[in-house]
Amino acid sequence: MNILGFNLSNSDLWLLGAAGVCLAWLVQHRLSFWREREARRAAACVKFQNSVITILSGLYPVPSDWPDEKITIIKILEGRFQTLQAAVAEFRTSLPWYKKFFFDRAWRIYRLGKDGREIDGQYYWQYVPHKGDGIEHGSYYKHDNTNTYKDDFKKNVGRLLNYAKAT
Repeated sequence: MNILGFNLSNSDLWLLGAAGVCLAWLVQHRLSFWREREARRAAACVKFQNSVITILSGLYPVPSDWPDEKITIIKILEGRFQTLQAAVAEFRTSLPWYKKFFFDRAWRIYRLGKDGREIDGQYYWQYVPHKGDGIEHGSYYKHDNTNTYKDDFKKNVGRLLNYAKAT
């Protein structure tokens, strides 16, 4: 039999048909695997979003229960840390490998601030209003977060939740 200028025997056609069936099965299998993975990821995203919003209720997205005593926020966040850490660890497993580094970075910034040390574990002073000045590495600097500490908290939590977009 002549197909597209190739002379094929009956055994060649049979092998070509078998290869086509195997290829069709493989494509269907990969597509179903991809759909299942996306469904698991979407479920993990919704669960993580709900967990974070429940754990940080009153503080995020609207800081309606932000404590009047400035330093109390540290104790509140330390009290909610273990449940939030469990939600973060569970959600991290659903992320693709190339997003885990940046998710870990966002989690670190939430816990320690931009220049915090991992040895500190939790360091929530970036959410306490304070201002001052100092000398670091021979340079004089001033800092004032008395107007931005709640915005910093919202931005850092939002950075974590950006990884839980199910789209």
